[in-house]
Formats: sequence, C-alpha cells, structure tokens
Amino acid sequence: MTVLESTALLAWLNAEPGSAEVQEALDQGPVYLCDMTLAFLFGPPVTEGLNVDALMADLLTVGFRLMPLTSDQLAMIERLAPENVEPEMAMVLALARSLDLRVLTCDPQFAFEASVLDMDDVTVQLI
Repeated sequence: MTVLESTALLAWLNAEPGSAEVQEALDQGPVYLCDMTLAFLFGPPVTEGLNVDALMADLLTVGFRLMPLTSDQLAMIERLAPENVEPEMAMVLALARSLDLRVLTCDPQFAFEASVLDMDDVTVQLI
C-alpha cells in the first residue's frame, strides 16, 4: 500500500508523467492521502471555482483513503521540524512510517530530503 505526496496526486489528476504508477498503486489496494496534504493542495486560492466536495467524493470512490494525523504522527512531525523539513514532507513521512507504507512522489527534492533524514525505514519512490 502507498501514501501519495501532493505532486503524485496532481500527476494522477492531470494524467501527467507518473500517473500510471499512481493508477497501479490504486489497482493494488487503497492509496492513502494525509488530510493535511489535501488541505495544503486544495486550499484557497486553488479551490476557486472547484467543487472540492465532488472531488473528494471522486477520490474516495476510486480507492483513495483519507487519513487524519494521530498524536504519534504529530510528535514525529515535531521531531522533524528542527531539520527544516517542509510541513507536507513531514506529514507524509510520518503517515508512511506509522502505517509502514511507501511514498510515491514526482518531486526529486522530496526523495532526496527523505533520504538524508533518519527515515531509512520509509521507502520513497520517485515516479
């Protein structure tokens, strides 16, 4: 199973490079999204003219699962904060580590930064 970072979700939504890997992950089982990633991705002003409720319903219908952050994950995010990790990266890595899932991303910087953190147990796949 898989956690998506925002660039991978956008690739899938827009049928861009990397969308096939996301679709393959969906075909194999649920794909998890951090609730804060969606807030980051679809917050104002991006949502102007976008029916967010319909989009969320569509994402859930095709196999995405929305995961709220737990207190343990928030503690992990707090630990990563001194490392100057981007908030979304910290959230996605915390979710992936706590659920023992891999991360899909289209962002080479995300993959690089994850490799230099103490996150050897989290697989980050650049698509």
